[in-house]
Parts: sequence; C-alpha cells; structure tokens
Amino acid sequence: MTRLTLSRVVCLFLGQLVFHCLSAEVSLAAESSATASVRRYNPINRAFVAVESEEIKPGKIYNHFSQSRGRYVWAFAKRGGGFSYPLGTGSTELPSRFDLVTTTQETNELLGRNAGSWLEESRREGVKIYVRLDENGDWQIVRGRTIRSHFDLDSGRRWEWHGSRRVAVMHIGGYQWTTNGDRYVASDPWHGSMPQYDGSCNCNPIATMHQR
Repeated sequence: MTRLTLSRVVCLFLGQLVFHCLSAEVSLAAESSATASVRRYNPINRAFVAVESEEIKPGKIYNHFSQSRGRYVWAFAKRGGGFSYPLGTGSTELPSRFDLVTTTQETNELLGRNAGSWLEESRREGVKIYVRLDENGDWQIVRGRTIRSHFDLDSGRRWEWHGSRRVAVMHIGGYQWTTNGDRYVASDPWHGSMPQYDGSCNCNPIATMHQR
C-alpha cells in the first residue's frame, strides 16, 4: 500500500470516527431533552432544552414533568426546589416571566415579527404584549388588550391581576372551574360541572409565538 493510499485510509477512518462521535452527541442531546424532567423553551426553533437543577431560577416558568399528572406542565419554580401553581388552558402571562433560551432582545424581536399590527398599536396605547396557553399546551400571542390571568390546575381556581391586586374569579356556584376545549366551565365541587354557567376563556389561538 502506497503512502498516499495509507493516508487516505487513515483520513477516511478518522472522518468516520468524528462523524459517528458527533452523531452520538446529537442523539444523546436529543434524548436528554426529550426525557429531561425540567425544560426551557426556545421559541425560535420550537425546541426544548434540558435544564440542570442548579440552573433553575426561582419564580420563572418552566416546562417540567409532573409525576402526579403523568405529563409535562408549565409551572413556577419554587425557591428551595420543586414547582407549584401548574398553569392550565387560558392562562395569560408576560414572556419575561419565562426562562427562555432566547435573550430578552431576541424574544422581543420575535414577538415583534409575529404580533403584526398589534405591535405598533400596543406601543401607541402603552400596553404590554401577553401570551396565552392554548389547549394543546402551546403559548400564543394575544393580539389585543388583556390582563395577567392564571388557571391553577391543582386547585381548579382562576385568578386575575388588576393592577397589583390578585382577584379570584368566581361563579354562582363557587370558585371551581374546569375546561372544555377552549372554554372555561363552572364546576360545582358537589355536583360536577354546571354548563349553564359556561364562560369563555378566550383561548382560541390568535397569533403564534413561534417564528414562522
């Protein structure tokens, strides 16, 4: 075997080795993200990134696996570990309350590109842009005036913020709510749901937060 041929064989072998190593790293990274118990969201490429426990910021919203529900939910990280207040369909929040992969500037630019005419209108009226959780677990941009609101999956209660005041949303039968598709349904803890007090949660997706 000539020296030139031997060099080609060595280069080919090393190239395949590097390729397989890189492929293994990508595969492991994808598997880690898919099975991670806590994840951050990247709205640019619509992907989740695994988060180590020491990187979790208390008070921020993450997508974590809930053992009690057997699925991923969006919830607030607690100081000292763990999560509380899992958010249900129709909840509205400011993007700044999430620990996103994107920087603040990147997030604002992405919101601006997808908010359409509402971006200029919101600036003119001096109101903030919110995102709303739809029934598929995705956050959508709200093109219009709204307020911060939560539907707590653990308690079944709804809360709204009017200025700095948090106000419980009640119905004629009490404070318990469930959802039916994109609508809130008043629930009686003794007799179940009460469709006659059905109230819209305005959960229909209006504009996606994802980059198109």
